[in-house]
Amino acid sequence: SDVCSSDLSEPVNIRYLMENGDSNADRVEILAEEGSSITVIMDYSSSKREAAGFFGVQTKVRVGANASVHLVKVNLLGSGYMCLDDIGVTVESEGSFNITQMCLGGKRNIIGVAVDLIGYKAGFNGDMGYLCMDSQDLDMNYHISHRGRKSVSELNVKGALRDNARKNFRGTIDLIHGAKGAVGDELEDVLLLSEGVINKTLPVILCDEDDVEGTHGASIGRLSSDMLFYMQTRGFSKHEAELIMTKARLNSVRNLIGDEQTHGRI
Repeated sequence: SDVCSSDLSEPVNIRYLMENGDSNADRVEILAEEGSSITVIMDYSSSKREAAGFFGVQTKVRVGANASVHLVKVNLLGSGYMCLDDIGVTVESEGSFNITQMCLGGKRNIIGVAVDLIGYKAGFNGDMGYLCMDSQDLDMNYHISHRGRKSVSELNVKGALRDNARKNFRGTIDLIHGAKGAVGDELEDVLLLSEGVINKTLPVILCDEDDVEGTHGASIGRLSSDMLFYMQTRGFSKHEAELIMTKARLNSVRNLIGDEQTHGRI
């Protein structure tokens, strides 16, 4: 399916409702013409929590000069689903691409995001929130290529792991020769709620240019004893404290979506 924009004030909603045993493979192309703006909300969900199947989607985005695209992706698939989500983006001069993602469903989720900032002052901003429970497995690979001079990128990933969940995060900022004045930043904040979880965080900065700036950081751990003591003195149990902190992380991403129906499903 194709989504083209000269200037759309209302979000475009693309919703997939997957039942038990369903399989789907789709491709969506989004084109924002010069000076235009568009918001696209893609919602993957199942009517039954235990539904199983396969869901795959490839999303290609082209952001023209001085244009802006906000892509929202929400995964609420059944607990037996395998999901492949491939996203490729090019951004021209002074264009901006924003992505807000929430991954709450599925059993095995593989997410790949490649953003090519080819133009002068091209911009990227990404916010990702996830909650992995039971035996869920989440694998994320983000690659942000800075080609344009003074291009800017910022990626924030927030989530929580519990039970026997597994998560891999690879985040690469690639400052390519010619991208003078480019700035790239990435940060992950992970809350570990159980002893059996497996977390891997692999931030990478590649640099082939001077006069650039690349930063990355990660905050990985359990609730601090000070925070837990503070919450317990106010009548919250350890479980309730963990729930509150998990919701705080996820809501900070959810609130960027700006669609009440999507908020309700989340």
